[in-house]
This record gives sequence, structure tokens and C-alpha cells, in this order.
Amino acid sequence: VPFLMQLFSAARLPKDEADATVKGLVEEREAQYSFDLMWLSGGLGEKVKMDVVVTHVSPLQPLRGRLVISTTGLYFQPFSNVTARPFCALERRVVGKVLPRRFMFKQVGIEVFMG
Repeated sequence: VPFLMQLFSAARLPKDEADATVKGLVEEREAQYSFDLMWLSGGLGEKVKMDVVVTHVSPLQPLRGRLVISTTGLYFQPFSNVTARPFCALERRVVGKVLPRRFMFKQVGIEVFMG
């Protein structure tokens, strides 16, 4: 309820200020979620190398979530529950190549090919 009240208050602000407020609220909320390390499939020797907030881009809907790169694979955990699975995992051995991609006219994305 407090989060909804903050969003309601932000809706009454001027557009630029409202956008900045909502962006800050969303980032604060996303920072509260951490990747569940029980989902790591590499056993006790698997170590997390990188844990970042990303956007999974598909033709229908961009999906915000957390990307974890470990010593044995890639894991994506969406923040929303619109997917059937709570996370997506790719073992490092099935990743064929990773190429840089543009998103919203900026060179900020990657595309992962399996092979």
C-alpha cells in the first residue's frame, strides 16, 4: 500500500518530476529483489561472477529482471510473474556465441546464441 500511495502522489507532479520519481521508485523496488542462489545448477563449486538488472527484449514485451552470470552458466530471473517459469537458465556449454546488439539506438545489448 505505501508503494501505491507513492505512485499516486507522483502522478500529481509535473511530467518530468513524475517520471524521475517513478523511475526512482521502480529502481528502489527492483533493488530489493535478489537472485535466489538455490537455483544455481552447478553445485557447490559454482560462483556468481556478475549480478545485474537488465531488460530481456522480445518482439512483444520488454521484461525487466536480474541477470546472473556464474562460472557455469547464465540465469535470468524476471521481476514480474508473467512467465511460466520463475527463471531461465543456460549452461555455458550450450552458449555458442554472444554478440553486441543495439537497443533503442544505443549499443547496450547482447544477443546470446545457442549452438
